[in-house]
Amino acid sequence: MDNRISNWPPSSSGSKDPKQTSDAELLTPDEIETELENMDPELRLSFRRIPKELWPRHFNAIENLKNDSDVDPALVGERQKNYMAVIIEAREKAVVEFHVSDKGLQEQWPEAPEQLGSKLREAFALSGNLLGAGRTARVKSVKFDGIDKPIAVKYLLTPTEKTLSVDGEHDMLKEVETITKIEEAENRSGAGMHVRVPHPYFYFKDRKLQTYGMSEVNGVDIENLLKGTNSRIGLQDTVMNALRKRFETPQSREELWKEVDTFVNAMHEVCLHGDVKDKNIMVDDEGRFFLIDFGQSVPVSSMTEETRAQFDELKDEERKAMQNRIRNLVQVAVAAKA
Repeated sequence: MDNRISNWPPSSSGSKDPKQTSDAELLTPDEIETELENMDPELRLSFRRIPKELWPRHFNAIENLKNDSDVDPALVGERQKNYMAVIIEAREKAVVEFHVSDKGLQEQWPEAPEQLGSKLREAFALSGNLLGAGRTARVKSVKFDGIDKPIAVKYLLTPTEKTLSVDGEHDMLKEVETITKIEEAENRSGAGMHVRVPHPYFYFKDRKLQTYGMSEVNGVDIENLLKGTNSRIGLQDTVMNALRKRFETPQSREELWKEVDTFVNAMHEVCLHGDVKDKNIMVDDEGRFFLIDFGQSVPVSSMTEETRAQFDELKDEERKAMQNRIRNLVQVAVAAKA
């Protein structure tokens, strides 16, 4: 991600995130269970009050405080307790929040279904339904009664003190609101035939999780399509064949290049994406492109007269990034033998 975006707006807190560790290096909940026996009773109780699937990240965070050169060794214990206190306070303050973006679903779900939280927690715990994973979130495929197709549900994992702050708890709601506004801008501009965002369905938050649901893209991201590393080989071939068929003529490709511009213009009415890359552009089994993961986006409303020139520069860079990545993949697909 561009540092100019990641640092926008500049933070005034001066706080630092705990050192990050890859998922493969984290202890499992069962391993942490053993560690809890030797832990300060107050810390042990704090861990008992949060979902077990969050233990690895938070255990890693408090362990890293021991190696933080800015922390007086004599105060490490208090810092660990304070860290967990922030986590507990944020979760205790959380109440159920529910918002439906999809108009059809609004009629079915005028309020949050009674078992929605349980359904989402069960889906999170299942294996075999993972669509994507990152440092701060997981995306799972979930089937709901009354909805024809599975929905992709993004779960916030809240891995650090920063992302579990009270303000941070609302970042996912901002993300789904951003996608909704972009979809509205798409419709006004006439984009959406070849390039779009996933359709947003709902946002749900309770004491144990924060999620939002969007249309599931039955496809593969550009990075895996170009590398040929997707585990679903059959789907990868289907996507490339769909691209070849959809854009086999110069006229159809010219139409696509124009729509990319139209889509980016519509998006930039709302925000800078902040992380346009091959991994964040998916192609479905009909050859349509979807820009995903708006977790790093920056609202255009934060632009000032002083920052207008920089915003314009970043917009131009995002436009070129979208054009180049999509153009490159289409050319590869069309050039390949059917």
